[in-house]
Formats: sequence, C-alpha cells, structure tokens
Amino acid sequence: MPSVEMRQLTFLEEGDGVVVGCAESDAYAVLPPDGAALLRLLGELPVDEAAARYARTYGEPVDIHDFLEAMADLGFIEVREDSHDEPSHP
Repeated sequence: MPSVEMRQLTFLEEGDGVVVGCAESDAYAVLPPDGAALLRLLGELPVDEAAARYARTYGEPVDIHDFLEAMADLGFIEVREDSHDEPSHP
C-alpha cells in the first residue's frame, strides 16, 4: 500500500461541498463532504486504515487508488509507493 505526504491544506465548508485549497500548488477544488473527510483521514492514518474507516463510516468502499491519483494530480498530496522488497538475512 502506498504512503501519502500531505501538503498544507485549507478546508472551507461551502454549501453542499468543501473547498479544499493548497497555497503551495495554487490548486483548489470543491469536494463532497465525504471526500474532504477522506482527505483529512489521509493526513492522520495510513492509507489502508483511512480507506477502512471511510468504508465503516459511509457504508461503502472507496477506490483509494483513484482517489489518491486525483488528489496527487491536484497537488494536495504526494504518493509514495512503499517498497516491501527488503533483503533477506540468513
């Protein structure tokens, strides 16, 4: 499972959505409340735990890889693929 490095983000509830902004990348997007909640969870939990909590809270699974790709494209996060290929020791 990849890991995530969050950028400094601002969240502003507006109407039926949440405006998320990143001054560093000068990017802004309006996300549904559950998407903004998942983005916040990614700042607090490992990716797999954030996805599991989302599923428990909202009653449906999230395509976490698509979500990560979309947030990375916006410049809100940096995704790092974790390497589990550690050298074996005798």
